[in-house]
Amino acid sequence: MKEMTERRLREVKTDRFVIDLNMPKDYPAIKARPTEEGGVRDRFFAAKAELPDEITVIRPFCTDCFEKSNKNTYYVAPNGCDDAKGTKEEPLATLECALNRVRGLGGAKIVMRGGNYNLKDTVHITKEHSGTETSPLIITAEEGEIPAISSSEHIPASAFVPVTDEKMLARLKPEVRDKVLVADLPSLGITDYGEVSINISGNTDKVVKENVSVSGAMLLINNSPLSLARYPNEGEKLI
Repeated sequence: MKEMTERRLREVKTDRFVIDLNMPKDYPAIKARPTEEGGVRDRFFAAKAELPDEITVIRPFCTDCFEKSNKNTYYVAPNGCDDAKGTKEEPLATLECALNRVRGLGGAKIVMRGGNYNLKDTVHITKEHSGTETSPLIITAEEGEIPAISSSEHIPASAFVPVTDEKMLARLKPEVRDKVLVADLPSLGITDYGEVSINISGNTDKVVKENVSVSGAMLLINNSPLSLARYPNEGEKLI
């Protein structure tokens, strides 16, 4: 502990917190790999791995340390109801409703329980929701739980069925015909798919492109996006 105190780099103070950053005096420079050996993400994690274990943060931000904000606490849960009280036992159902409840209170805390939240419209947080430095608006997750906020449409697993259309089956290789599933989105009321665009960077003369990114419509399973399939693949002919 004495050795760590002597190595203190600097002390950062705010009105409520003290953050101590400790670092060895003889800390060597980070050795990042050349660009050609990896992308920016790879070089970042390589550099991060070289940081010493001695760097510590003491007394980080605490969502329970604002007395007035805590007095105006509202809970939100996927199984809640927007006509409820907003307590932990009777949570609200949407973030929009919670924001309406805390508007003009001069500081509040919204706690979101774990689960999926589907947004139909843009959520607006304005100066009417803001508090003060000592009583801010805090939107946080319940400890140990993960809320997932998305504007995507929910497609039940039962909506995916094997392909039966003969023309579609003829376009697929025999070995994958019984492995491809389709969903009739219009029957689920989903008609706006956005626009799918593919951006390619690198040498486009190569058979394999270096970087391909897709924007627009995408399919997520358990909140993880799936890769967009291409037809035909490189080197194959369109049927």
